Amino acid sequence: SYYCGTQARSTTTSMDKICRELVRLTTHKDFSPIIVPLQSSLTVTLPTSHHQHTDHNPFPGIQPTIIRFDDKVEILQSMQKPKKIIILGSDGKAYSMMCKPKDDLRKDCRLMEFNSVINKFLLRDPECRQRHLYIRTYAVVPLNEESGIVEWVENTSGLRNILYKLYRERGCYTSGNEVKNLMEPAIGNRQLMK
Repeated sequence: SYYCGTQARSTTTSMDKICRELVRLTTHKDFSPIIVPLQSSLTVTLPTSHHQHTDHNPFPGIQPTIIRFDDKVEILQSMQKPKKIIILGSDGKAYSMMCKPKDDLRKDCRLMEFNSVINKFLLRDPECRQRHLYIRTYAVVPLNEESGIVEWVENTSGLRNILYKLYRERGCYTSGNEVKNLMEPAIGNRQLMK
């Protein structure tokens, strides 16, 4: 639910204010190329036969590298305040990424790997291939146990936003505060019973 945010509110700040070291790193004369963390850049292709392994390139094509970071940073209004940044690549394109603090993304990364395996099975099945069935995957790069980078997927909505809209349309939406107020008597009664 946090990988997208076409409807999310945000505030902006400067990359120089929140991560000056990263800005300096990309302008340093000894900065070596780092591949932009995209799903397409992280997907390995295996040789189709055992005879091709000597000259096989597991990452075909030219992978864009990081040239610099755009100065504008969006701070999203979800609980952990993730930041949407833009990486300018060596291919001239701008790539949006979300930096997630205080969130362990290792399970999310494994889920994307699992979805990639499911996609391979879907491609093998003639009916699924004919119907163009697949799971849209994106790059998830855990940096440590509590932060990471997620490839931004444009033109999507988070599950929370979808459910919020559906509940509102049906007139059955209850805000977090309303739920809390409804629960207070039950919690109070439980404590009295102890």
